[in-house]
Amino acid sequence: MAKPVQLQVNIAELENSQKKLARLSKSVANRRVKLQFTQAKGTVVDNLLLTANQLNEIGTTLAELIGKTETAVSNTKIAFLKAEKMSAQCFWSSEG
Repeated sequence: MAKPVQLQVNIAELENSQKKLARLSKSVANRRVKLQFTQAKGTVVDNLLLTANQLNEIGTTLAELIGKTETAVSNTKIAFLKAEKMSAQCFWSSEG
């Protein structure tokens, strides 16, 4: 016979993670590197502009990943709360 599996989930910790992700998301959102040069040419300028564009792409990707992680944490919390509720209902209905 297989051994029972026990999962322990700290809902408060999930909520704390949600709050941290929300703060991080706000911190990262809409941050852009903007460079403007007047009468400047050359490799250094081109490299700086390329770097700024890459930083903006990294910021966009980071914001997307934070959003997906935030959603996953929220869905996990909801799933475990539902499972806990169903488990309690099953327990109480089997007792009665």
